[in-house]
Amino acid sequence: MATLAIAQTSPSPAASPGRVTYIANSGTPNILSYLTNPLQLLEQWFQSHIAAMIVYPPMFDASLSWFPNGYAYFDLYGIQKGSWEELVHPEWILHDQSGNRLYLPYNCSGGTCAQYAADVANPAFRAAWIADMAGTAWGAGYPGVFIDDVNMNFQVGDGSGTLVAPVDSNTGQPMTYDAWRNYVAGFLEQARTATRGLKLLENTLWYAGPPGVQDADPAIQRQIATADTITLERGVASDTGLSGGTGGLSVYAFLNYVDRVHAAGKGVNFQEYALDPPGQEYGLASYFLISNGSDSIGDASTTPDNWWPGYDVDLGTPLGPRTYQNGIFERDFTGGKVLLGEPGLAAQTVDLGGLFARLDGTRVSSVSIGDRQGYVLVGVASSSASPLSVVVNAASQTAGPASPGEVVTLTASSAGTPAQVFFNGVAAPVVSVAANALNAVVPFGLDLTHAAQVEIRQDQSIVDESVSVAAAAPGIFTTSANGSGPGAILNQDYSLNTAANPAAAGSVIMVYATGFGALNPPPTDGSITQTIATTLTPVTATIGGFAADVLYAGAAPGLIEGVTQINVRVPAGAAGNPAAAISLTIGAFTSASGVTVSVQ
Repeated sequence: MATLAIAQTSPSPAASPGRVTYIANSGTPNILSYLTNPLQLLEQWFQSHIAAMIVYPPMFDASLSWFPNGYAYFDLYGIQKGSWEELVHPEWILHDQSGNRLYLPYNCSGGTCAQYAADVANPAFRAAWIADMAGTAWGAGYPGVFIDDVNMNFQVGDGSGTLVAPVDSNTGQPMTYDAWRNYVAGFLEQARTATRGLKLLENTLWYAGPPGVQDADPAIQRQIATADTITLERGVASDTGLSGGTGGLSVYAFLNYVDRVHAAGKGVNFQEYALDPPGQEYGLASYFLISNGSDSIGDASTTPDNWWPGYDVDLGTPLGPRTYQNGIFERDFTGGKVLLGEPGLAAQTVDLGGLFARLDGTRVSSVSIGDRQGYVLVGVASSSASPLSVVVNAASQTAGPASPGEVVTLTASSAGTPAQVFFNGVAAPVVSVAANALNAVVPFGLDLTHAAQVEIRQDQSIVDESVSVAAAAPGIFTTSANGSGPGAILNQDYSLNTAANPAAAGSVIMVYATGFGALNPPPTDGSITQTIATTLTPVTATIGGFAADVLYAGAAPGLIEGVTQINVRVPAGAAGNPAAAISLTIGAFTSASGVTVSVQ
């Protein structure tokens, strides 16, 4: 089964301005459900697709063994209602001049909120918070900390939607805005000094600061200096408050803020909310407009079951900084370009000056771009210099037509790490890569009415070829991974079938294969099998030339959709054969000969 165990590996994110470094938030519903007792292949998926995760101790502590790059979540000044801090240290909670407690204005209703606002000027609170943060991170082995609510403007409220200036514990008077910013900056400087060696991701508001001054304010510059990465919640695509033009709350101003963060030697992290694919492309375009190799992005939509292929794109090296003209931002790379239409932009046509491919594979030489629209475009190179030489069944290693859900091996001089594959413009999940070859899963929605256009994108180039299609193209995985000899077969007790560990006649074996076509219910491309789905057409089997009962034919639980599990009862006539030939047939299609199973 070693051949199948590697079937979910793919290129790791690279710190390149033309590639995505993806940071997920494990607290969002789209990720959280996958972290409860994940299968090994799901762990491998996280390791190969996610550069880091914002995580929540102590819940995530045990998961550090398989995903060590977690950033422990801490809120800078939130005190949970009913917590020990509230009960033992009520003096740590900010209050107004009438003595009413104040809140961090989030998750509020009925005049109250989930968290009180802590006094960031209180030395005892600071010391306890820093000790807890540092002790948690170092004690469990987290490499860094995600600090939420690094608010350099007043974010303290009465629970009813009104922001309130709290009483300054140092003066007894209403706290001034200048004092607040300096208290927060000083608090973070203490935390930075006490946590050398830990990376700090600070979630802050980019537009904070005195009017006309903003992040030129000395206190805000001190705050930025304490961070390794500035997280910008909502990024561009999820922030509906961003405007067009060059005003103070424009996309133009937002991107210029990022430039200043870069000039301070810090990276940025765009944490987008839930987005549809056009929104993801808009957000990705904004990321590439500023990316310098120290940046990252994530969204609240992406899961292991719906990984967006745009996050795998490789645009190469930037040819210069972004430009801005007539409401359109643009940046060119050695392998493509990105364009972004600002909010409110009237649709206009842009000549690209060459042939490019959109993320769905569509070839374009011009695009129409308008309000809040982004394009991430890959340069198209001639396919003649790098032909797609062969497409074979990854199990049988025999050439033939492509079928829905089939794991295939594509060989071309351009194939390798990193690469993307498309069938008729639909992304095919890449499951493993090697020099000049890669394995991918044909999309289950493959159109069988005509030949498929297969496209490989790699090293900022595109090669394509037409291949024939069929409803099925069955092949059995083998332990040698060369298509012949002992099959990848488990005995009834889940042990590997070998000559030294044969199956008994009458027992049930589990045969792992691919190329059995569409399933019911239809699976999601690239997902890990969690529920049973069976082949649309019945499967028959023979072992040692004797007909064998097929008890189940469908998706293989715990493996990527496209790997098929066939449960077969070993016929009595095959007894005593250490290398009995096994074949599987679906409709008019039969697996290649040469695969064996050992029967005692």
